[in-house]
Amino acid sequence: MAASAVYAEAEPEEGYDQNIEVSFTGTVSAITETAPVMHGGGFMKRRGPRQHVLLTIKSQNRTYQVITGPVWFMRNSGIAISVGDEIRVTGAKIFGRDGNLYVISKQITITSTGATLVLRDSAGFPVWRPNPRHSQ
Repeated sequence: MAASAVYAEAEPEEGYDQNIEVSFTGTVSAITETAPVMHGGGFMKRRGPRQHVLLTIKSQNRTYQVITGPVWFMRNSGIAISVGDEIRVTGAKIFGRDGNLYVISKQITITSTGATLVLRDSAGFPVWRPNPRHSQ
């Protein structure tokens, strides 16, 4: 895969583009906690990078790196995702500052149980953050 000059301008809390949304099913092959891989926007500069859960998903011939949400949110979600789980992901593709392609997840469903974790609202805003668009 060739590197692209297009990079994200925000950390995973910001910059979700519904126009480039994709859905796929695959098997979780790794789960890691990592700092955001996106370019720092205003939020990141104010508070510093948060740890996010990153899922490695193998789907047919492809491997996806899926950014979920902050570690604290994932732990408190009530839905446990484990290595070996088959999941369905809906999210937006984005290039990280490292030049790799990631998917910022909007919704994840564990196919064996039907348990669904919603990470972003219908406008693509993270559910773990207060939405200034709704406070007016």
